[in-house]
Amino acid sequence: MKSSYMKRKILSKLLAKESDADHQNCLITKDVQSKSLKAALDNQGDYDWMGYFLNMSQAEVRFAANSLTDTLPTPQRLVQWKVSDFRSGSHLVNDTCQLCHKERGTLGHILGYCEVALSKEGGSRYTWRHNKILSNISQYAMEELDEKWTILNDLSQGGDGNVRNLLSSFNTAQRPDFIAVNTEEKSLIVMELTVPMETQIEHWHTTKTNKYADLVRQFEEVGYQVEFFAVEIGCRGLIPKSAVTFIRRLGSGKKRTRRFAAQLSQIAIKCSLRIFQSRSSKTWEVGS
Repeated sequence: MKSSYMKRKILSKLLAKESDADHQNCLITKDVQSKSLKAALDNQGDYDWMGYFLNMSQAEVRFAANSLTDTLPTPQRLVQWKVSDFRSGSHLVNDTCQLCHKERGTLGHILGYCEVALSKEGGSRYTWRHNKILSNISQYAMEELDEKWTILNDLSQGGDGNVRNLLSSFNTAQRPDFIAVNTEEKSLIVMELTVPMETQIEHWHTTKTNKYADLVRQFEEVGYQVEFFAVEIGCRGLIPKSAVTFIRRLGSGKKRTRRFAAQLSQIAIKCSLRIFQSRSSKTWEVGS
């Protein structure tokens, strides 16, 4: 296990010797990297994303840094750079996704939009990443909230039960990812999780908030006090304000919030790295 000092040294080499602010400004001026990085930085929460890298492997740090600047060897970039795919050794003349063979193999497509990666036949890779994060959030909520609260989620584990138990008496087909129930005070904390590309955080925040407005109304009509949170965790590890606000609502102080935000960031990066490494493989085994 590398020390924090060694990991900082690795990170420094990856991101050069400029100060964090100067380096970010420099990257934003580059056309190839501008949209990706600027969107990531605009949507981050209170915490410095560089600090999230300290407990990760060198491969994970490299992936995180290069993904934020969109300089990973995707089919799109390999064609643009006119270089060979390091795995096959052949020069790519087509920038199509090597998994679905339909869409352009951009970083956003590989990490969030490939229909094969999304499908059950392809391993439901995005769902796997989403559920890893949701499971950790559910466990964390059970630790932070007091015994008055029951934690329900849309999983088979990581909580006190499934959200369907509560929703069965409502006229809805919607299933939010997480509901904390305080029966004594008739209060609900409802959360819907999305793990998008950072360029899509604002879009999904608005979409999910609007989607669950009717369910929130139904809860309120039967007397519940409802707090709804549309939470996004960037698939490249950026933690936006929506996630920080939700973590704090669970009762966490600033230090605990920082630590758990870093944990969620690392989970997202680790899962996305695995998805990226399997970008041309139809074989997928469910991770632990």
